[in-house]
Amino acid sequence: MRTVIMAGWLMTAPLAAGSLDSARAAIVRCEAHAPISGQLSEMFRRGGNDQERSAQTLAGAQLSIQIHADPASLDLSWDAGLLRRADEEERSRDKDVKGGMPLRDAMKELDPGRVAHLLDQRASLLGMLGQGTLLKEEDAAYEGRPARKLELSLPVRVSDDRMRARVSRSEGHLILWTGTDGAPIASELHLFYEGRMGRIFGRFSDERTIRTRYGLKDDRIFVAHRDAAESASDDAGRQTTFVTLDFQPR
Repeated sequence: MRTVIMAGWLMTAPLAAGSLDSARAAIVRCEAHAPISGQLSEMFRRGGNDQERSAQTLAGAQLSIQIHADPASLDLSWDAGLLRRADEEERSRDKDVKGGMPLRDAMKELDPGRVAHLLDQRASLLGMLGQGTLLKEEDAAYEGRPARKLELSLPVRVSDDRMRARVSRSEGHLILWTGTDGAPIASELHLFYEGRMGRIFGRFSDERTIRTRYGLKDDRIFVAHRDAAESASDDAGRQTTFVTLDFQPR
């Protein structure tokens, strides 16, 4: 399927890449050598409907952790009360296997690998700019600030090997706002794919929208705020997840 997407790109003549080169240069300089500390807050909601429940139900949790990161280490400090609540939630699930564990699910969103990614967006941004094809660029203020708006098409990569071979349609689109110096201000990423595992059954789809506002501290680009929504469906039903993240550096 990726070959088809790339063929579609060839039908769109890329614009001059001056702003794109400026953004790359600004991002490359942010090597994240300087340490950073702060509080990361999360609001998490997940729900779905299946053959037994026609209406969608949402369960949620809110939490915050203290973070310190430097090139050699990443420290996450969890509140003791939060950990006790997570244990109680898990014990309740043992008694009711149909019960959800929203707090545990929320904590999984803040594993060390994901937190490290949030605190250093250099590789992610360079990867998207390197893989994407520039469709459009224009002057466009962002929250009252002078900015350049770049729009790119992106390939969609499906992590599941079996699903990847069965994807029938996919599309990826990135909007990136940069300052006059090329530094990223915000982005909106939209990814979608769908397919079918068999001729009659096994239809699946996944759609994600991620809106991010970036922060810059010393030589580090990080996620200051992020709203992410994902809707995934298959023959068993549909599951929807909403995650909001806020990072306040010290």
